[in-house]
Amino acid sequence: METTAWAIQALLFVGVGSGSEIVSKGLDYLVKSQSKDGDWNGNSAHTAFAIIALSEAGLSTHEALIIKALGWLRKEAQSADGSWPKNVGEVGNLAYVVYASKTVLTGVVLTAMKRVNLDTMYTPVPKAIQWFMDNRNSDGGWAIKKGESSNTLATAWAIQGLSIAGIDYAYTIEESLNWL
Repeated sequence: METTAWAIQALLFVGVGSGSEIVSKGLDYLVKSQSKDGDWNGNSAHTAFAIIALSEAGLSTHEALIIKALGWLRKEAQSADGSWPKNVGEVGNLAYVVYASKTVLTGVVLTAMKRVNLDTMYTPVPKAIQWFMDNRNSDGGWAIKKGESSNTLATAWAIQGLSIAGIDYAYTIEESLNWL
């Protein structure tokens, strides 16, 4: 599912239209793969990448799917601390796989929210921004797992996610870019 979403994004990026046969097949797969709850595989990253791919396709027929997915991310998937784990019900930073990092996943989800132009006051956004601020390392970067050294992948996704906050966090983002 995630690979299909990335492939759709790549094809759209290079100018293959959403009406092309190959992109249409990928979009159909995404549409058919969404659960009744609005998620993809109960996974925050899969859901966020699907939102990005569907929104970039620019088809109004996908708006209801995106809204349903955003509702799932807000109501079911976001942790009480403001971050997003890989799968609903998981706790803590999952360092056994880099992509399972709550830092990376929270950045991915906020990036998807930015791509669909959500307001920074959308319920989950302020909590997620605060979570990022509470978990940033003193060097300006973010770690895969709290207490570890800053990591390029985690910091890059955190910066992308924080960019939803716009000018309010410009200084923070600048410090983090300097770390990168």
